[in-house]
Amino acid sequence: MAFIFIFFYGSEKKAGSFLGGTLIPALVPGHYTVSITKPGYTTWTKNLEVKPGEVTAASAVQLWPHAPEQTTLLRNNSAFWLTDAGFITRDASSTLHVSDRTLRGNEVVLSDATSPFVVTTDRGSFFWVDLNHPEGALNINELFNSLHARLLGVQRSSTTIEALDWHPFSEQKLVVQTQTALYVLDMRRIELERLLDAPLITASAAVGNEVLAAGNGTFWAYHTITRTLSTTSIDTSERVRSIAGTADGSFALIVTDSGALYMLNRTDRSLTLIAREVETFALSPEEKRLALALRGGAVELFFLGAMTSDTREQPGARIRFSTMLASSTDTLAWFKGFANQLIALSGGSLTAIEADARAPQHAHTIATNVIQFAVDNTVFVLDRGGDLVAVDCDR
Repeated sequence: MAFIFIFFYGSEKKAGSFLGGTLIPALVPGHYTVSITKPGYTTWTKNLEVKPGEVTAASAVQLWPHAPEQTTLLRNNSAFWLTDAGFITRDASSTLHVSDRTLRGNEVVLSDATSPFVVTTDRGSFFWVDLNHPEGALNINELFNSLHARLLGVQRSSTTIEALDWHPFSEQKLVVQTQTALYVLDMRRIELERLLDAPLITASAAVGNEVLAAGNGTFWAYHTITRTLSTTSIDTSERVRSIAGTADGSFALIVTDSGALYMLNRTDRSLTLIAREVETFALSPEEKRLALALRGGAVELFFLGAMTSDTREQPGARIRFSTMLASSTDTLAWFKGFANQLIALSGGSLTAIEADARAPQHAHTIATNVIQFAVDNTVFVLDRGGDLVAVDCDR
């Protein structure tokens, strides 16, 4: 005896998702095609194999509305960012606004939907802005160099800031990367702490409890709790462009200038080439899957660790989706609030992609003519006409 178990996730308030499940018992082992339909929504279809004595599950069924409801929120914008204080928008003259207040800078480089603090930039200078008191914006470059000179015991410093990131534990601390060092800048206490000196640093990131960095054939990890530094030699044969990692410290992900993506196993220090010509990638929420957008439009899923859900996948398993994106992909992310769904901005189209190894793999266009998007329970898109629009995918 064998079964198919179709589980509909979500809540009763979401018309495209369902609560509960349906068990279909006493099936003859073999291959079955299951389809789920609802008027006004896309049809979900999956080819499922039923094996003797096992339950075959489909636990992430999502139906997308053919015409999602769209509400225009703001007009005449060239960019936007989500914050705890609401939207920051940039108008046609490159001026930043939050509500009816003007912000210093012309672009936001750090922001968070749950934080009232942002970092903006303008002509090479960075500014720390408390959105509750934006008139008191601080010039980060000037503050950093003043504290840096004091740290070095010299009268003046003119060190260039290469990159900034949030500190792992405090929204009022920044990780500062220069060409040869990493620092923590405490914006509340006005203090500077040096974490690392190196011949060359080309990329850094704050992940979990650590601050990661790479450059000149070396990978560093500074643990912010134990205050210890580990060093690993890496042979990528070219400059490291960006790095990321899992929050538990198991893996680091290293991207070179040509788009080669490497996986560094932090336990045995082995370096594995995952893919070449990677445009962008996204680590899944449970940190066992890595979604890749490759040049030419291909989308792949790589498994960092073993994973058992509807299917069983082993570390190193790779799935290439049938969905093809435009030749250039700006953003690839896991869709917040929807199990096993990716969201990609490519060629002006915002597309939801089903991350399932089993055919057919569904893709649905959420919006077109998009230049930027954000997801926070609702999908927000900025179109080429300058309109900031809320798209209700659950109507």
